[in-house]
Amino acid sequence: MYTAFPEIWWSRYELPERRPTQEERCRRLAKRCRWWLDRPDFNLIVAETTDEERELMGVAGWHSPVGRGKDYFVANTLLKGEMERRNVGEQAGWTREEEEELWEAVDVAEWEKGLIDCDDIRKELMKDEPHWWVTPM
Repeated sequence: MYTAFPEIWWSRYELPERRPTQEERCRRLAKRCRWWLDRPDFNLIVAETTDEERELMGVAGWHSPVGRGKDYFVANTLLKGEMERRNVGEQAGWTREEEEELWEAVDVAEWEKGLIDCDDIRKELMKDEPHWWVTPM
């Protein structure tokens, strides 16, 4: 995701003065995202070259709709609140300190607001129509 979105986008969510090294940023983001990669409602497609180098060309992920009628929803699994609601840290065996570390450089209020604003637009456009949600990657 760090190569897919420019620095100006990330600087809104990850405070530059609180950031660890790029390697650590990647580790933390990957750990925050790992829990939903194996979910049955998530699909991942990786495009790479067919030569010996097998160079990564792109990645796309989709969350399928869950439930029907009034129980229908598309979960935004990038939200810290969604992770907490689903007890991801507990299920993964993370300590409280590990969970806090994953988010310590992130302006969580701004992160959640940015993602929820996009979700609100999606919900307004799609209404109750079951649909897949393309995950930014």
